[in-house]
Amino acid sequence: MSDRYAVVTSLADVRMRKLKWLWLDRIPTGVIAMLAGRGGEGKSTFGLWLAAQLTLGALPGEYQGVPRNVLYVAFEDDAAAIVKPRALAAGADTAHIQMLAIRRQGYTLDAAPSLLRDLELIETQVRALDAVAVIVDPLSSGLNGINRDRSSEVRPALDGIAEMAARTGCAVIAIAHFSKGGGDVRDKISGSHEYVDRARAVLVFATDEDGSKLMEQTKGNYGRGDLPNVAFAIEPHEVAADGWSQEVGAVRIIGETFRSVGDIINADLGDSAEELNEAQAWLIEHMREQEAYEARAGDVIKAGRAASFTDQRVKDARRRFNKLPPGARQNQTIGTYKAAGCWLWRLEPDSAAS
Repeated sequence: MSDRYAVVTSLADVRMRKLKWLWLDRIPTGVIAMLAGRGGEGKSTFGLWLAAQLTLGALPGEYQGVPRNVLYVAFEDDAAAIVKPRALAAGADTAHIQMLAIRRQGYTLDAAPSLLRDLELIETQVRALDAVAVIVDPLSSGLNGINRDRSSEVRPALDGIAEMAARTGCAVIAIAHFSKGGGDVRDKISGSHEYVDRARAVLVFATDEDGSKLMEQTKGNYGRGDLPNVAFAIEPHEVAADGWSQEVGAVRIIGETFRSVGDIINADLGDSAEELNEAQAWLIEHMREQEAYEARAGDVIKAGRAASFTDQRVKDARRRFNKLPPGARQNQTIGTYKAAGCWLWRLEPDSAAS
């Protein structure tokens, strides 16, 4: 006889709970969030910047004004030589960043935790420290023991992590890598698509042609859909201790940008002419139907989705349309502007061609 039974609760009896944000409108509390990109794009440095803001009570959200503890799991970077210098360069209060490792009875060396076997131990430390975030760098190293390309193995592992996050209210921020090549950025995280599906927030990273870095939110289940992309730089910062010093990178936020990660990773890739022309033709027709040939970028992308174009194809269509010879686009261009806190696209005469 099964020990399982069904429980039914009327929605009328469910007490509503206010949604809380670790990072306002970007990362909720108590969920899995992903920071993803190719190697060298600043994911780890940005993760430590987020940690630093939390230790200072400086991150907009639930804990602004209240310094909080962060658990940090570093599988690839040494705590003494890399993690602490980078945290200091980010301005962190390092007393609030706790490095997490596992020690076995009878052993003197610490081991890296497993997100499969050690979740109970991790949860104990989250509760003991009242930590608001666990940063795992990289996630793949914490999931040794499963086939990371097989959904049937990945999903249960992520469900366990998500349940721990929900129980404690602590966000699990996982660093992940892109697979090679271009394509839709939502499909670029290496391994099973369950990583993206189970995360409630996905932030992706790339380096633009001018060397600046870019962070774009490609998934945010509970937040706004029109959040601006963030341009930032990783600048050298000297950290000194015990009569020596070393230079490490630190994040400096530049501001908002309309450039996207898809723009960058697909810049050198060619769509088929048929697909590209189809998307461009739809986009131009749609813009001509708008009042003053102008619309919010988020609304255009949403309309493209309804017309069976991916978000990335709509963005690529705008960018590549602007690169066509003036005669091929009838001396028109689709400009981007910011007004009233949102980005606008406008079909207008090409000033460069006049």
